[in-house]
Amino acid sequence: MSKLNAARDFVRGFALPEAAASWGEENIGDFAEPEARLLYWDGAGTRFLNDEVSPGVLADSLQFRIGIDSQRAPESEIDLGSSKLRGLPHLPADFDWPEDHYFCAQLNLADIRAVDVTEQLPATGMLYLFFDGAVDGLAIHYDGPLDDLQVTEYPDGEYSYAEHYMEEFRDAPHSVELKPGFVFYIGEGEAYDYDDITKYLPKDFFDGLSKILGCAHDPSEHDEHIFGRPSYWQGEDEVWDDDEVDEDDVELLLYQEEFGEGHIHFWVEFDDAKDGEFDDVWLSYSGT
Repeated sequence: MSKLNAARDFVRGFALPEAAASWGEENIGDFAEPEARLLYWDGAGTRFLNDEVSPGVLADSLQFRIGIDSQRAPESEIDLGSSKLRGLPHLPADFDWPEDHYFCAQLNLADIRAVDVTEQLPATGMLYLFFDGAVDGLAIHYDGPLDDLQVTEYPDGEYSYAEHYMEEFRDAPHSVELKPGFVFYIGEGEAYDYDDITKYLPKDFFDGLSKILGCAHDPSEHDEHIFGRPSYWQGEDEVWDDDEVDEDDVELLLYQEEFGEGHIHFWVEFDDAKDGEFDDVWLSYSGT
């Protein structure tokens, strides 16, 4: 059993305080009809419930996420082969830069595996993420020696929207700190992941989960993160009927970053991610 499933079992077996169990009666989603209470996200779409917060509902809303705290830094101060956002990527010499695409991020998968309780990505290598500034996102997995990487300039060529985006991407390198944590996607969060219900839960509840998962409860909103819920600003993931969700088609949020007046999301099928297959990654965008 995975650590995340063990944590959800712990939640299902926990006797919730009365205040937590009845919390949903007073919290109606901002864009829900009056009879549809307690907006929450369970990894398969947003649900609207009419009943009290049960241990099962709370367990379904429990998700693991790796937040990314980034800081602007000179290229020379970012270690070769480390995770980074924007700026110039660290690439092998024979890398084929995708035409008309900006470099978004490189993720050191060994660093991610060291903190990931779900093991949903390959254990080694670098994952490079590129974006065309409009609708197309690409992910490329390199699993060769990190010593072969080199800081690589953008190749000559035409880039769409270069007058708007080139400086934003090429000239803005950021170092990265990974912040693994668990969160309950429950409440009236709209684009954010409020989990105010947790203020009604006792310390031993969080201590138990932290012991199982090896990380802390982290309700803060990270613009850049791996896994977890995407930031949707227009309620794009609203689901009113459980029958509308095909559980076999649930995708993995590979990476989210802030862009423009919203966020872009890189998506991949679960099985493809585990197998290190990223040819079919796709992109979505949601803005204010």
